[in-house]
Amino acid sequence: MMPVTATRTDFSDLSVDDWYTIVYRSINEPVIDGVEMPRFPHADIQRAYIGAADAGALYVARNFHDYTTKWAAALGHPLGKDSRVLDFGCGWGRVLRFFWHEVAAENLHGVDVDFDAIAVCRNLGVPGTFETIKPDGRLSYHDGAMDLIYAVSVFTHLSLKSADHWMAELHRVAKPGCVLAITVESRKFLESIADRAGSPDSLRSQLIGRYKDRMPELLADFDAGKFVFMENGTGGVRDNEFYGDAAIPESFFKERWGHLFRVTGYIEAHEHVGQALVFAVKD
Repeated sequence: MMPVTATRTDFSDLSVDDWYTIVYRSINEPVIDGVEMPRFPHADIQRAYIGAADAGALYVARNFHDYTTKWAAALGHPLGKDSRVLDFGCGWGRVLRFFWHEVAAENLHGVDVDFDAIAVCRNLGVPGTFETIKPDGRLSYHDGAMDLIYAVSVFTHLSLKSADHWMAELHRVAKPGCVLAITVESRKFLESIADRAGSPDSLRSQLIGRYKDRMPELLADFDAGKFVFMENGTGGVRDNEFYGDAAIPESFFKERWGHLFRVTGYIEAHEHVGQALVFAVKD
């Protein structure tokens, strides 16, 4: 193994394509050009969180980073080394590591309700500061702290009560001009449940499959602009009060949370990130 001989605050001197190449190399190369890179958990741990591992796990993360940095720049809020970024529901840090390109590690932050996920981030050397939060808790950051807040496959699982709570809390820690980037399930998700055939191949598929017969009703609710939530909690921090599967229409997002974050885009990006993307700004 090459000795660690260099340190980096960020990688902004590299093109984004060169940076993506380095992140993918880091799957098998823990030290690149003398810089210690964040490591990867065992493939089984990766799959337990997102159903993919290594290069497969990075596909969505890379595309999300690409969408988000370009959208933030287009809104007049490009990221720099001093930008403060919050990964809300960071998991094992597959997404946050990509933002090390633009942002200094000291300004990257990750939170999750899963204590084990936070421990993994710290143990792997994922750039940033990490904290465990409670499902109905409060973030430790001061008001107006963040320049970018994002959540990948988080609001896809929150009950309306939980989503209301966290949207208000994210608004509190967002500074004026803060960009919010989150993934949500759209109508396509509900359609995929209605079209499922055969035996479910995972616990989550089994839980979701219970709602197949209700899809006509739930699709009608979605088309009427309603928040669609299916209880699929497995206990603990993923209790049914907080956790399940949610589909959020664009109109609902605007009506419910538009006073907190002004929506600037609702993009069907399933091919690239597996879900729809919502971009919004705190005015």
